[in-house]
Amino acid sequence: MEYFLDFDLPEELIATHPSIKRDGDRMIIFQDNQVSHEHFTHIKNYLKKDDIIVFNNSKVFKARLDIFAINREVQSELLLIRQESAIIWVAMIKKARRFKVGDSFILSNGLKVKVLEILEDGLRRLEFERSFSPKDAEDIGRIPLPPYIIDERKKRGEDLYTKEDETRYQTLFAKYYGSVAAPTASLRFSEEVLKELKDFGIQFEEITLHVGLGTFKPMDVSPDEYEIHKEYISVEQDTIERLLKAKKDGRRIIAAGTTVCRALESAQDKAYEGWTNIFIKPGYEFSLIDALITNFHLPNSTLLLLVQAFVGIENTKKIYKEALKEKYRFFSYGDGMILFK
Repeated sequence: MEYFLDFDLPEELIATHPSIKRDGDRMIIFQDNQVSHEHFTHIKNYLKKDDIIVFNNSKVFKARLDIFAINREVQSELLLIRQESAIIWVAMIKKARRFKVGDSFILSNGLKVKVLEILEDGLRRLEFERSFSPKDAEDIGRIPLPPYIIDERKKRGEDLYTKEDETRYQTLFAKYYGSVAAPTASLRFSEEVLKELKDFGIQFEEITLHVGLGTFKPMDVSPDEYEIHKEYISVEQDTIERLLKAKKDGRRIIAAGTTVCRALESAQDKAYEGWTNIFIKPGYEFSLIDALITNFHLPNSTLLLLVQAFVGIENTKKIYKEALKEKYRFFSYGDGMILFK
């Protein structure tokens, strides 16, 4: 099978900042095998009164932390990836080769951290001298913007981090700390759009998927050989029962993002809490979702394959070709699309 994995993207189409208004993005509509163009504020026009939109309520935490030598000399920065216990974290460290097993450093609040183990992909398992939670990171960390946003801001001479990022790289549904990247499809849902949809009769449901660093990792081998990352999900029994009843009644379930899609397709017909490494690519049979709201994804990414599984390889090529031609803004802060199966 010949997947659609790569495309030429002009750098100027990489969105380094969100739209002025939260709901200010453009949106491609893919329905009945046709591509059309719309503004996100008009999404209601493409929905039915009994549709259900499912959102991810995971919350991005300030996972980027400066690290210092014991003498307080600035050394590097780390990105917290996942917490394994009250004092054990897996993290990615910039200039990782400097940090060997047994080495210690401190954070800006004086907390001492020791390197316990060197893992694959430049990751380190770290031991904090006392318990350290995502909420603790809020006091000393920075929002973990995707690498391509930071890189583009550097090239353009822009501030690398802004106050705006703290609100706009977070959805209005964010409740439970755990993500190191935003569930970006939901970033564009404003209070006004949500009220309009609710008044129209759209039902909202929520799941939790804590987005990991793997969401940005390009595949370095064939998709058929690639081992996908794991992410933590929680889908409650009441939620799954309401969704299954809706399916039985012929109502449409719309996933607000690939994270929601992965969580629902992992759970399928039961409540589920734990890790998922579901790899959705062409040939996958979807069991729950009927439509997908999503962003434009990175080349060679597993999420680009998920889109192809949903609407087909040739249709995905057609959508991306149209987006490039019409100069849509790409990636986390960019424009989006709604895809109907």
